[in-house]
Amino acid sequence: MKKSIITAFTLLAGFSFSASAQTIDKIYLTLDSASNTGHCPRYLKFKAVLLTDRHPGTATIKWLNANGSILHTSTVLLTSSGQDVVVFELGIPTKISTSISVITTAAKPIQSNQLSYSVSCK
Repeated sequence: MKKSIITAFTLLAGFSFSASAQTIDKIYLTLDSASNTGHCPRYLKFKAVLLTDRHPGTATIKWLNANGSILHTSTVLLTSSGQDVVVFELGIPTKISTSISVITTAAKPIQSNQLSYSVSCK
């Protein structure tokens, strides 16, 4: 009886640990694009660098435009490296000046910096 209680506790504790151990501490958003000028449409690559607590897991992030509308949702497999990168490519059909950010869907959401960008295409 004692052995089965200890085994059950160990299995339960192990499951609980792996399910909730991963956390994202900070998100940095950058624009990885050679040129924002030229002929329309322009395709911009945004990078979200996720700084984590080094426990593997998964996370869901939402890419938001300036007014908070969701542009895209990404599910990320996080590694034990402590830093993971997610790339999002956005097609811009016309001249625009706006911003983008990323937020996690965790119980305590973490939001990135608000990244302003402009596109001057013809």
